[in-house]
Amino acid sequence: MRERSTRALVDRNDLQVDVTRETASLRALLYSAMQDREVAQHEAEQLRKELERVRRAAGAGTSSSRVVESSQSDLEDRLAAAMRRAEEAQAELAERETALGAAIDRATQLQGQVDSVTGERDQLRIRAEAAEARVAEETRELATLRVQGSSVDQEELARLCTDLQAQQTLVRGL
Repeated sequence: MRERSTRALVDRNDLQVDVTRETASLRALLYSAMQDREVAQHEAEQLRKELERVRRAAGAGTSSSRVVESSQSDLEDRLAAAMRRAEEAQAELAERETALGAAIDRATQLQGQVDSVTGERDQLRIRAEAAEARVAEETRELATLRVQGSSVDQEELARLCTDLQAQQTLVRGL
């Protein structure tokens, strides 16, 4: 019985460690994706501002049209690249959020299993303690009857011996 209880306890602890480790890993992954997205959005915003500044300068006629067109084209290319990176980061974040949701569901399921095993273990412990108490009580009663000797009905003594053996078998089975 103690072996089964110990095994259940070890299994429960393993499940808790797995759930904790998996959840922490996925949260770190999600955090990383969110940081990537923020960086890409910040870069895109900076490029938009720079492009707008170049457009304003071109409109004011402060630069030659050739330099402005080249600079504007370069900025538009950089902005497009930054937008692609931001969109890729957004898509990756969505994938990671989906994976995190699945992992949270799995962690919840594992926690339910841990709770179930814990409940079963507690019930077995209670049953074992009750059976041990009954064995102790019947052992005391049997000892008392043996001391009283022949004045006790032999059938009652045999019945108590049988009950005691049954209780001991039950305790060993738990």
